[in-house]
Amino acid sequence: MSDLKAKFLALRATIPSEEVTVPGVGIVMMRGLTAAKRDEWEQRIYSAKGKTLSNIRASLVAMCAYDGEHPMFAATDIEAIGEMPASVIDELYDIATRLSGMGAKDKEAIEKN
Repeated sequence: MSDLKAKFLALRATIPSEEVTVPGVGIVMMRGLTAAKRDEWEQRIYSAKGKTLSNIRASLVAMCAYDGEHPMFAATDIEAIGEMPASVIDELYDIATRLSGMGAKDKEAIEKN
């Protein structure tokens, strides 16, 4: 394997993360999405185009929230996350989009569609 390829593939270990204190819960580790996970999340959103799509924010939070090294939520938890206070989910969603490299234009396009 070339040195350049090895360096490129080593980026897998640099997924950004951030500890967030959620009042009444404790510390939640938010991690950015990998390219594959971002594609999975966007596919979920775009496959519902033309239908009523709910819980966009909750679905991203579910994919980015970790309890230590383990995902905190499964896809089956998205509806329950959607019932949490909007202020909590909005904050976690904003952190998740930032850590996943989504800019304002990405968020606008996703939320518009």
